[in-house]
Amino acid sequence: MFTAPAELIGGDEEVLLGTADRIARHGFISPKWQEDDRVFNPKLLDGQGYSKYGLGQSLLIIPSTWAFRAASSAPGFRSQVFYFLAVFAVPASIGALVNTVFFLTCLRLGYSLAAAFVSSLLLGLTTMAWPYSQTLFSDPTLGLLWLLALYGLLSFKETDKTFWLGISGAAAGFAALTKIIAVYALPVFAGYLLFLLNMKYRSPEAIDRGRPLAYAVAWFVLPLLFFACAILWHNNIRHGSLLSFGYIDGNTDTSRDAEFGFNTPFLAGVYGQLFSSGKGFFFYNASALLAFFGWRRLFRRHPAETLTVLSIIGGALLLYGKWWAWPGGWNWGPRFWSCQPPFFMLLGAAFIEKLLQDLKARGTGYARSLTAVSLLVTVSFLTQIPGLCIRSANYILLAAKADVLQGKFYDPQSWNVRDDMLQLNFIPEFSPLAGHWWMMRVIYHRDDGDFWEVYHSPPWKSLNPQWIIKEFHPEFFSYNIWWLNASIIKPAEKLPILITAFLLLTTAIAAFADGARLVRRQALLSSEHSSNQ
Repeated sequence: MFTAPAELIGGDEEVLLGTADRIARHGFISPKWQEDDRVFNPKLLDGQGYSKYGLGQSLLIIPSTWAFRAASSAPGFRSQVFYFLAVFAVPASIGALVNTVFFLTCLRLGYSLAAAFVSSLLLGLTTMAWPYSQTLFSDPTLGLLWLLALYGLLSFKETDKTFWLGISGAAAGFAALTKIIAVYALPVFAGYLLFLLNMKYRSPEAIDRGRPLAYAVAWFVLPLLFFACAILWHNNIRHGSLLSFGYIDGNTDTSRDAEFGFNTPFLAGVYGQLFSSGKGFFFYNASALLAFFGWRRLFRRHPAETLTVLSIIGGALLLYGKWWAWPGGWNWGPRFWSCQPPFFMLLGAAFIEKLLQDLKARGTGYARSLTAVSLLVTVSFLTQIPGLCIRSANYILLAAKADVLQGKFYDPQSWNVRDDMLQLNFIPEFSPLAGHWWMMRVIYHRDDGDFWEVYHSPPWKSLNPQWIIKEFHPEFFSYNIWWLNASIIKPAEKLPILITAFLLLTTAIAAFADGARLVRRQALLSSEHSSNQ
């Protein structure tokens, strides 16, 4: 909540919230819903208040609808700010839960408390998980649900309690209700479950103890069947067909879905997702590179679990590598990959654990490894700052004024192009990583003599000085963190806002300190136990 955004959402997020509002005010099938009965952007919402998107995320953000309506009509700036916080309480809670379930999953995988704690900090502060806690997108929710599904299976492996299979099946099923492409993970979890069942139930003694295979499978499958029925029912009420999922069947006004579909050259899509200057995953999540140093160590200890995690990552690469909209749209980094940092960090946690062990034992080369990791983590942390401070749409709209390409944005008549942000996605000088930092510098110098020099020095100036944007557009230059923005545009009202922000920061620091003390206490107890032996 400390870094919640300063503006109400728009675009696809508002569409998801509009569907949530329709459900909250009129239910699922009431004919009373009318076109003029909402304060939300009508883009992509059909005449029934639905869209091509899955139902799960809209169900989760129903509590945010009242705050959005209140914020839209709040009389004063101060009250409006606090309604903003209420709107984004749900995604902030999802972000916190991602870190919590990730921490617990690390412990289930046998990582030390210290490794789980440090890895959770890296996940929360050095990956896209942080900027995406400012959004209502469904992709971070997928990360949470998939983590929960994996944690449920690991808990079943550890405890033999079939209740955990129900949790896992429900999480995987709700993920599919949230975003239909999440069905690719179902065979992954089912395969891992079969591996576990084969270990536990292959002996006659296991069946004699009253744990029949069918009973365990039912716990996992029944929730999946429930959510499968919910998906088909949702398809029927919004499109009139059980099998109309809303993307490439022509039932929405997103013409590029039907026109381009899965026609991106695969290698181009893979390169774009992982290494392109404007959308490359590893540029936005440098700490995820630790996975390449940890996966073998984890594989030696838990081969089936490692293959499960790698399959979740690989599935996204394969599917989105062909999808026309692989960049994810007007957002920070590759949005469709904002669910993946937890799984990269599960692999990287093995390296973190080894590094902590070497640090404690002063092992060979620990200083060099620690220095390299510290630099990597610092870069990854700093990368998240411009993503938090500048709204992505503001930079995209501003950069479009540079007149690099023939058209501005996709238009089926005048510029029928699959990717209308080629310069931002593939030209390093136009990368949001550089552009957001430049916009932050402009805001910082807004009241001093260097303003015009900074404003007329965008990152792409070296490519062509003619692309300099001569006219200043103040509507694009504001911080997207609620308390930081308030302290600039409303200095007379900033005191209570800054006090609230300080209390939130103090709470976070206190929680971090408690966690660090717990880790230290555990480390001391482990040392004493080793000495006694």
